[in-house]
Amino acid sequence: MNDKKRFSIKDVFYLKSIKVLIIFFIIQVLIFLLIFGLSNRHLVGAINGTFVSGAIGFGVAGLSFTNNQGIFDVFQVGFENLISVSRKNGKKKYDLYGFKETKLNKRNSNKYMRIIYLIDGTIFLIISLILFFLY
Repeated sequence: MNDKKRFSIKDVFYLKSIKVLIIFFIIQVLIFLLIFGLSNRHLVGAINGTFVSGAIGFGVAGLSFTNNQGIFDVFQVGFENLISVSRKNGKKKYDLYGFKETKLNKRNSNKYMRIIYLIDGTIFLIISLILFFLY
């Protein structure tokens, strides 16, 4: 029997992801206002502000994807082992395989969270394109 879960829109939009979407959107609006305000409130500043906010959204989505795939696990295990070895006991905390096994359930539970960042970044990039064509 196939126990793979089918994709549902509820996997993306649930209470935690909506909170993250709102907080990330507010941060992007603040970045936009900062860039727009520093450019003497010209249309070019609005284009730059929305583009930078959208690019940050795509960058966060990319880093979220690579982190969910486990690319940064080596650094995290090494850092945690360095801290635990430098303590009084001096024993290693994790090995890489055991660490990946413990993280597997957490990674599977929120693997669609990066779609929120992509949606947010896409909104700002579309606004940037509209402002660019108006310019």
